[in-house]
Amino acid sequence: MADVVSLHVKLTEDTRHLLGAREFGLMKEGALVLNGARGDVLDINALRDALLSGHLGGAGLDVFPEEPLPSDDPI
Repeated sequence: MADVVSLHVKLTEDTRHLLGAREFGLMKEGALVLNGARGDVLDINALRDALLSGHLGGAGLDVFPEEPLPSDDPI
């Protein structure tokens, strides 16, 4: 299993929410997610849940579905 998943794809209907709750759940515990693509390539709510539950070890995000994120967002 990968320790790091890094996304670098264009946003299309096929790549929208490419990573969501199911995919995060299948990832190795403690894995890192990096998104340098588009904000909607991953499901931000599912990512937040996976981070807050401790399943994922962290995330590096260059983009968000809505920018800027609210200042009280735990991401």
